[in-house]
Amino acid sequence: MNINRIFIIGDSFSDSPLDGLNPSNKHLVGSIFREDGFRIKEKVDWDNIHPHGDVEVRYPDWLAWEYPNSEIILDAIGSRDVQTILDHWLFLIPKLKSNDKLVITIPFYGRQRIPTQSKDGILKRKWSDGEIRTRFISHHHDWFFTEAKNQLSDAEHHKNMTRKDIQDKIGWLESLNCFNEPLEEHFKEVIDTMVHLTPCQCIIWSWDNFKIQSEYVLSKDILTKILGQWKTHKDLYIETNGKVGVKDDFHWEGTTHKLFFEYCKKRFEE
Repeated sequence: MNINRIFIIGDSFSDSPLDGLNPSNKHLVGSIFREDGFRIKEKVDWDNIHPHGDVEVRYPDWLAWEYPNSEIILDAIGSRDVQTILDHWLFLIPKLKSNDKLVITIPFYGRQRIPTQSKDGILKRKWSDGEIRTRFISHHHDWFFTEAKNQLSDAEHHKNMTRKDIQDKIGWLESLNCFNEPLEEHFKEVIDTMVHLTPCQCIIWSWDNFKIQSEYVLSKDILTKILGQWKTHKDLYIETNGKVGVKDDFHWEGTTHKLFFEYCKKRFEE
């Protein structure tokens, strides 16, 4: 199977915690490679990490191991907003080839973002034909892990504004965007248009459900039927009386990641 590059763009459902080191110049991709160029699968005790070990294997890792000759570009940050995800997809379109693959996560539409005050942005992902730079901070994980100096403007009319002030205003904006059908219609049209402009195969999915959605998006309900399950860390916690899993974590656990990888592989090789 000749897959040139696999681009993964999304939020915490699509990131990979297996390796926190920066990518090497050789492999050029996110957190699933070590600096010395070895793929994680060659460096870990496989029996102890899947499916419920201390280190979780996620679908980007499975894809990287399944397609060792393909470049994997992992561009995912926890709590990322939908507009940033669509922006990064748009930036790629002129550079995409017919034998590339895209996996796009569409999150809850209510998430808001603010621009960082840092000229370098908060994250850079280098790859063989360019660089993906994140210039926005979401009102969730990034907000609490970004220094105040990179959030607050030096402009005169903003200089007395605190993080709390911004947080309150963003919360108000999020409430306006929750379950808003005109907003859902807007993003449906945007996604439909971008699919038609994209010259390669796209798998677009969401951990949310929408009243109005693109026919190209696999919503939570649709994907659950395809995979045969939607098991989370919270489910594991309940099933095992707290021995494994996380009490209030709605993210996928290892077996669901494996099933989604298998679905992607099947779609890629049709």
